[in-house]
Amino acid sequence: MPKVKGNYCNVEGCHNRSQTDKENKKHYYRLPAVIRNQGKECENLSSDRRRLWLSKLNQNMDGKNLSNVRICSEHFINKKKAELYQKNSPDWIPTVDMSKAATEKPDSKSPAANKRYQRKVDRAEKCDAANTLLELNTMFETDAHDDSDCVSDAETGTAIQTDIDQPLFSAMHEELQSLRTENVTLSRQICSASSQFKVFEFEGDDEKVKYFTGLPKFTLLISIFHFLESCLPMKQSLDKFQILILCLMRLRLNLSLQLLAYQFNVSQSTVARYFAETISVMYIKMKFLLIDLQMY
Repeated sequence: MPKVKGNYCNVEGCHNRSQTDKENKKHYYRLPAVIRNQGKECENLSSDRRRLWLSKLNQNMDGKNLSNVRICSEHFINKKKAELYQKNSPDWIPTVDMSKAATEKPDSKSPAANKRYQRKVDRAEKCDAANTLLELNTMFETDAHDDSDCVSDAETGTAIQTDIDQPLFSAMHEELQSLRTENVTLSRQICSASSQFKVFEFEGDDEKVKYFTGLPKFTLLISIFHFLESCLPMKQSLDKFQILILCLMRLRLNLSLQLLAYQFNVSQSTVARYFAETISVMYIKMKFLLIDLQMY
C-alpha cells in the first residue's frame, strides 16, 4: 500500500486529509506544546490545554509520536483554534464531532457557548474603549491647567513636546460624549420600562382601569390585588401588582404574549409563565364567586 502523504486528522471517524482538502482550505493543528520559557502561568496554561486536547481525542497514544498528531479545523466551532490566552473561548479545545467513544458531549451547547463568549468579548471591548476615552479626557483636562507646553531637561537643555494632535483629541472627546449620552438614554429607558403599569399609574383613573382590566373602579382593582397579594408569585423583573395587571390585560384585551413581552420589557416565555401562575392563583382564591348554573 502506498504511503499517504500530507497531514490527516487523528479524530476518530474523521477522514479529512490535507492532500484532498486544498480547495476547502482546512487547517491541521498540532497538539499544543507545553511552553516552559515564558513563565509559570504560561506553562500551566499550555500544559492544561495539551492535556484537554488529548482527552478529547480519547485514544491510546502509547508508542505514538505525538508530534505527528493533528486535529483539523472542522472540529472547531469557528473553524479555527483560539489563542492560548483565550481560555474562555469555546474553540480553546476541539469540541465538534469528536470521538463517538467520548463520554462528554458538549457539541449541543457549543453554539450557545460561542454566542455567550462573543457577547462577553464585545462588552469587554466597549468597556475598555469607554474607560480609555475617560482616562484620556481626564488626563487632557488636567494638562489644560499646565501653562507649559513642554518639559525641559535641565542637564541636556532639550525639550519634550507634550502637545497632541487636536483632531484626534476632538474625535475621542466626541466619542466619549456619545457613549455618555447613550448610557443616559438606556438608563432612562430601563427606568421607564420598570415603572410601567405600577399602582400609581392606575390610582384615580377609573377609565384606565376599565380599559386595561375590565373592572369598573380602581378601588375594586386594589381590593382584588390585596386579596390575592399573598399568593401571587414573587419575581425580580416585575412586582406583584404588575403581574396581576399583565394577567388581567391578557384576559380583557386578548393581547398576544409577544405584545405583552414588549409592554412589560420581559421575554415571551416569562409572560406565559407569569400568566399561568397568576390565573391558577385567581381560580383557587376566587372560585367561590363562580355561579354554578346547574343549581338553576
